[in-house]
Amino acid sequence: MADSTVPVDVISAEALLNSGQTETNKLLNQLVPSFNFPQPSLTDGTDSLRPATLRGLAPDQVLVLINGKRRHQSALVNLNGSVGRGSTAVDLNTIPPLAIERIEVLRDGAASQYGSDAIAGVINVQLKKGMGGRAQATFGKYITKMEDVGQVGTVSLTTGLSDNP
Repeated sequence: MADSTVPVDVISAEALLNSGQTETNKLLNQLVPSFNFPQPSLTDGTDSLRPATLRGLAPDQVLVLINGKRRHQSALVNLNGSVGRGSTAVDLNTIPPLAIERIEVLRDGAASQYGSDAIAGVINVQLKKGMGGRAQATFGKYITKMEDVGQVGTVSLTTGLSDNP
């Protein structure tokens, strides 16, 4: 894609695994310059399904493809003070990073080719096709010497498809 006339970012599975993030939206926020994944708290249902934007446009103006096929948007309409108020978004966090072979992000309007839901751009997630499995565990701990503050520890498990059985 080096000879493309539009800005396309291709993110490999290796870059995804080396980023240290466990959520697909956070990975894209870290690796794609025009991708924005704000994390508001206590704003209606966006605590569980957080909207993401591309090029500062509404979440429903980003077309998300999985292996080249359209991914449905969620049923949650963003209200109150959340990002993309009045729109719906695709929940990219339902796709574990371990199952992704690469992500292609077209950071330019593509409405003439894909339709009005691609005004901000297109995100094409290519999934791994291999048989087998892979698991990843992360551990984090908050240590403090302040009185009356508890020590917090957490473990996060992720599973997905792998090319190597």
